[in-house]
Amino acid sequence: MATLRAHDSTEYWKKTDLMVKPASYPMAVGYDVPSVDTIHRPLTLDLSEVSHEDRVYWAVRRAQDILLSSLALVVLSPLLLITSLAIWLDSPGSSPIFSQWRVGRNGKLFRLYKFRSMCPNAESKLNDLLKDNEMDGPVFKMKDDPRITRVGHFIRKTSIDELPQLVNILKGDMSIVGP
Repeated sequence: MATLRAHDSTEYWKKTDLMVKPASYPMAVGYDVPSVDTIHRPLTLDLSEVSHEDRVYWAVRRAQDILLSSLALVVLSPLLLITSLAIWLDSPGSSPIFSQWRVGRNGKLFRLYKFRSMCPNAESKLNDLLKDNEMDGPVFKMKDDPRITRVGHFIRKTSIDELPQLVNILKGDMSIVGP
């Protein structure tokens, strides 16, 4: 088993995820991924304790991720193309892909990809809508959020907006998790 060490000993880790949650991080219901801004100290991963079985497990899991995400991207490519076109037609001139920095395994930063379901300048409009937030803590949730596009409502409802994360899986930034 690997050991994750934060330099001030405020780590929380799980064997499979090694997700870091500093003690100073505000926890909110349904929000379990620390943002890039919450981790300000160096993290190290001591691999000297990793057994051969763990290495085999991770190698098999990585091979499975590559095989399944490649197959899914090929099979779903018509849907990905149609979705990209629908988003582009709904908001001409804007990229159909939204990307955001996230913290991954071992504290590594990676760029997460999703289909854009909001207007292109949604993040700049957030400050105007904070008074209507229905959640406590760092999460923003609002029923009938005016920033969500017409296509965005459909792709969120059907979870099609998550399909570009198959690229993240293929790159090794993320892994496929069970049912």
